[in-house]
Amino acid sequence: MYMAVEVTQAVYPTMLDLNSLSPDMVAEAEKSLLTNVMLPEGRKFRPDSPVSRFDLAATFVRAGLVSQYMAASPLFTDVKDFSTRNAVESVQANPNGKLFYDAAAGDRFYPNISASKLVAAIAFVKAANLDNLAASSSLSPSVTDSLTIPAQWRGYVAVALQNGFIRLDGNQFNPNRALTRLELAQAANSLIR
Repeated sequence: MYMAVEVTQAVYPTMLDLNSLSPDMVAEAEKSLLTNVMLPEGRKFRPDSPVSRFDLAATFVRAGLVSQYMAASPLFTDVKDFSTRNAVESVQANPNGKLFYDAAAGDRFYPNISASKLVAAIAFVKAANLDNLAASSSLSPSVTDSLTIPAQWRGYVAVALQNGFIRLDGNQFNPNRALTRLELAQAANSLIR
């Protein structure tokens, strides 16, 4: 018996700004694009650009790490349109607890400001359902700025580092530094493996 086979080939545009990255980092960026976890900006990935809090929330939704949810009326005073509400309310109404520790319903979410490494690390650990490890984990003494991380979140940062969701900047965590798009791609790829 003979059958016809139909082959489909998708040709994706070359990202114009990945040339300066190592082959491993290019692979991370491309994997996040191929799985539609992250979206390009035209023909650019913008690996060093900061990630907004909305973009971080939307990545969790696109990766399937949280169930989609939208309340009857907006939960945050600064999140009104349906697209933004879908991502933001989904991560904050997560059955296992809200992913963004610093946003409470009825208040502001600040969707357009950069997501800090601390906010991202905690959200990654919560999305991976590893909260239970955070209580018993401690940061390595080699993290020289560990005292700049609030004590209640140090275990979360330790778990995020141990699982490769986030990396140190040399010997520092830099909790207030904005998460970059390349860092988000790496973390998202680790979370969905």
